[in-house]
Amino acid sequence: FTIVSLVGLRIYSRKCFFKYKALTIARLKDDHFPMSHQALLDRNAACSLKYAGTGLPEGDRPCRPNVTQIYDTCTPRNEGGAFPEGQPPAKATFETLLTLVGVEIGLPCVAGQKLCSFFVEGEEYKVVGAMLCFMCLMVACCYRCYVFDQVKQRIRQKNTMVEQSLQQRRLRQHPGGFGPTYRSLPSYRW
Repeated sequence: FTIVSLVGLRIYSRKCFFKYKALTIARLKDDHFPMSHQALLDRNAACSLKYAGTGLPEGDRPCRPNVTQIYDTCTPRNEGGAFPEGQPPAKATFETLLTLVGVEIGLPCVAGQKLCSFFVEGEEYKVVGAMLCFMCLMVACCYRCYVFDQVKQRIRQKNTMVEQSLQQRRLRQHPGGFGPTYRSLPSYRW
């Protein structure tokens, strides 16, 4: 349950962070607000196509905002931030639902620098990697227990088979203990 809730929280904060990043790009390009979700996605896609892989440092261009600029957009104006006036509060939405069905479903993003500082772009790989390592450790422990149980069960089966074989041999032996009984001799028909 803990891992599922951590993954859910990370997905939520990542969606909010990217929403605030898109708002920051639009704010730095002096776009008019309010902007629709699709307009923000289009602006973000155009910037990604133009600057992806160029190696330009963050903060030099409006399409490549740095974390401080995103923090400013994330913080409401009444707390000294630069959230665009007239823009509705950001939501952590699922873009696939929006593009396929045309319905924007999501949770409102918590504003303020506490959320923004919780998630910095690129940090999710460390968290997901740590969670995967923990899950692998848990699977390995469970698998080890399973294998030990299987080995114990096989040893019990083998011991039971050996005991049954010994009992059958004892029953076949001559009552005096020497030589085979009449039942154990092969019958030859001429």
